[in-house]
Amino acid sequence: MRRILFQSLLVLVSCTALAGQNALAEAEQLATAEQYASSSAALLNFIEDHPQRKHDIARAWWLHSQNQLALGEIDAARAANDSSLLHRNRLRSRDIAENYWLRGKIELGANRADRALEALNLGMNFLIEDPLIFADLHVLSGRAYAALNHKDDAQDAFATAFDILSIELGDSHEALADLYFQWGQALHLMQELGPAREKWIQAYHIFPNGWQKATTALWIWRITHHLRYQE
Repeated sequence: MRRILFQSLLVLVSCTALAGQNALAEAEQLATAEQYASSSAALLNFIEDHPQRKHDIARAWWLHSQNQLALGEIDAARAANDSSLLHRNRLRSRDIAENYWLRGKIELGANRADRALEALNLGMNFLIEDPLIFADLHVLSGRAYAALNHKDDAQDAFATAFDILSIELGDSHEALADLYFQWGQALHLMQELGPAREKWIQAYHIFPNGWQKATTALWIWRITHHLRYQE
């Protein structure tokens, strides 16, 4: 009898965990489809209905924060990310770097490059297994330095991100296209127009056909026209 009860308990725990994972996966799918409000509604329902799922709640707050940032709700995004970080600190989670990465994005969205750098530098102190997150910490740092017109620091940050991605993912991975595009944006912000054009051309050759390639082509056309006008 005890064995049967124990096995039943294991099945119940397993089903509860699976339900939590499915709910978060569905919310992520909604966010991928740019249905941010619906995604956040599902996440908040999950948080309320499953208070015992501490790890999942921490991730739910983190996902909710990204939705709010996408909707332009900076204060709500900041508060949700802080809630996630609080839970993860209590759990001594290995995912804390994600919160500092997101805080960096939020502060950049609020035009607070100084605060963004503080968060991103903290995030780099943690063990980061995902090369995309590790690289993006440096990409965001590069953007923050560019906003402060710290040209050498910005270049170093983007170069570090390139090293990480090219070693981990290869020279033709789509993540490199996004890196080159953002690098070009940062150079453009710092009035380095020729180098910006070069980075956008590199991004264009890697992006698959779609809106990102088309957007990059438009930036290349604009800056080429501007450079010719200056001659």
